[in-house]
Amino acid sequence: MHGTITNNSSMKFTAPSGSSVVLDVVGAVTLNGSGTLTSTNPNNEIMGYAQAAGGSLLNQSTIQGTGQFGGAGGIGTGNSLINGTKGTIFANQSNPFVINVGSGSFTNTGTLHVKTGSAMYATGGGFTNFSGNTLTGGKYMVSGTLGFDGANILTNAANITLTGASAQIINDLNSANALANFATNATTGSFSLLSGKLINTTVTSGNFSNAGKVTVGVGSGFQISAPSPLIPTYTQTAGTTTVDGVLTAAGGVTIQAGKVFGRGTIASTVVSSGSVTVGDSATKAGKLSLSTYTQKSTGSLNVQIGGLTAGTQYSQLAVANGVSLNGTLNIKVVNGFVPAVGNTFTILTTSARSGTFAHVNGLTIPTGGHFTVAYNPTNVTLTVGP
Repeated sequence: MHGTITNNSSMKFTAPSGSSVVLDVVGAVTLNGSGTLTSTNPNNEIMGYAQAAGGSLLNQSTIQGTGQFGGAGGIGTGNSLINGTKGTIFANQSNPFVINVGSGSFTNTGTLHVKTGSAMYATGGGFTNFSGNTLTGGKYMVSGTLGFDGANILTNAANITLTGASAQIINDLNSANALANFATNATTGSFSLLSGKLINTTVTSGNFSNAGKVTVGVGSGFQISAPSPLIPTYTQTAGTTTVDGVLTAAGGVTIQAGKVFGRGTIASTVVSSGSVTVGDSATKAGKLSLSTYTQKSTGSLNVQIGGLTAGTQYSQLAVANGVSLNGTLNIKVVNGFVPAVGNTFTILTTSARSGTFAHVNGLTIPTGGHFTVAYNPTNVTLTVGP
């Protein structure tokens, strides 16, 4: 390959069993276009080792299948593979897709995608996104196995999505779980667990910190652990946490700033100085279950009223072991719903309540009437009046 290649269709290279096809790179090569380049043979090579030093491949298209970048000898000294911002490398066959970096370099600013039952490995070092136990830049959409040398991710400053129970990121030198001690999701980090993925991370400091975006999807779980005698905690200093599955930290969850969304379970005490929305967005109501809940003076609770059914049409915060209220309650009528006089909405349930909201917004109903807030020993309700 030489120069700039634009592929807006489908290109495939294959070979009989025991044979291979080698695509060499001569000089600086850019692959553009909306099409796909598919390798169907695990012996196929892209960027074979024969190219001269200074060879590079910038992928701004989709390369998929199985085979090896760099071949048996690696990408080579002075050579580079860059998966660009528009690029996708997709492992979607039973044989792995191997990026044999060797003495060259590999940088991902696009997407590495691994299908269920497939694997992708970046071997030989030279993976520039990973340094000092921090993964930076690019998207990693993993339903199968993604591995790279020395993988031990303590800080995520990239975009990681693990989908399904078998999804994993490993150190390909010893198959160790790369997220076993995951401790910090940075401002630029996005970390998502979807479709039944369960993660238990042991944080050596005892505290997991989020300043970016954490999502725990339906049927998925994120458990924070710590070595004895530390008690694990989850602290959000900025960003968002969405819990539609289960988030667990025995020492509690502290929301110093940022936003929480969800219709799942936070199986911990929650202390919030930030924003808690009961549901997945400002227009999607849900039921969010907590162990205990303390809302500070700067905290806010956001509820949506879109019908008469708790947890699906209107928001309900279900707190098992006690609530202490302060701060602000924000009420929003959504989805064209017209509350009728006499309708009552139980927006919070608990075993014991103390305190009240210092400020309440949204008491006036846009279609007429108003809400009255009632603070009862074990719940908080909104009742519609004229």
